[in-house]
Amino acid sequence: MSMTKKIGISLPDDLHAWIVGEIEDGRADSVSGLIADALEALRGQDALEQLVSGMEEEIGELGPEERADVDAWMEEAGRAAEEARRRRESRERESSRRPGEAA
Repeated sequence: MSMTKKIGISLPDDLHAWIVGEIEDGRADSVSGLIADALEALRGQDALEQLVSGMEEEIGELGPEERADVDAWMEEAGRAAEEARRRRESRERESSRRPGEAA
C-alpha cells in the first residue's frame, strides 16, 4: 500500500467547479483522487518526453514524421491512462457496495 500525504492547495474557482462537476457526474470519486490521477498522467507524459529527448540526443533530432508518431503515441497513452483510471474507479465503486445494494 502506498503512503499518502495530506496537503492543502488553492485552485481557481472555475477549475474547482469543474472538479466538483466531474465528481457529481461520477467521472471522479474525489477531489484528491482526480488531482492524483491528473498528476500521474502528467508524470507519465514527462517520462515519455524525457525518453524522446534522450533518443534525440543519441540519434539526432526527430523529423516531422517521427515527431508526429511520438505525438500520436502520447495521445494514445493519455487515452489509455484515462480508460484505465475509469475502469479502476468503477471496480473500486463496485467493491465498496454491500451485497444486494443497488448501483
